Amino acid sequence: MEVIKQKVELLSEFGNKIPQIKELSKKIGIESGYIILGVLALSGLLVLIFMGGTILTVVLTVLYPAYKSIKALETKDDEDDDKEWLTYWCVFGVFTLIDEFGYIILNLIPFYFYIKLIFFVWLMNPKTKGSLLIYNKVLSPLLK
Repeated sequence: MEVIKQKVELLSEFGNKIPQIKELSKKIGIESGYIILGVLALSGLLVLIFMGGTILTVVLTVLYPAYKSIKALETKDDEDDDKEWLTYWCVFGVFTLIDEFGYIILNLIPFYFYIKLIFFVWLMNPKTKGSLLIYNKVLSPLLK
């Protein structure tokens, strides 16, 4: 609780420098730091509501695989993990291209967002090796 009070004090110092916030603070009788904190919390909530799916998708389909790819590159013993993640990125790129151009049609599919997330989890799962399967069965024959 003490940490929150310290943050509110810092925000109040900032808020008191902005005439509109300072005036609003006096009118409603609340420290300007609480007003700023409320605006930040509301903004964060709105971002999660309207962009939560995008944030979740990026974390699951880009950040986690990027982390695993870096870890795979750092290991010298096992070359299979390098191939696994390189294959993931190839499939990811092709799927992203299809997704971008077919966005209007694909989004007509009910629960498309969730299907896409499940698909990417399946692609990167080391037990299912979905990216290797897609590459071997679909992409490799198309490229040959």
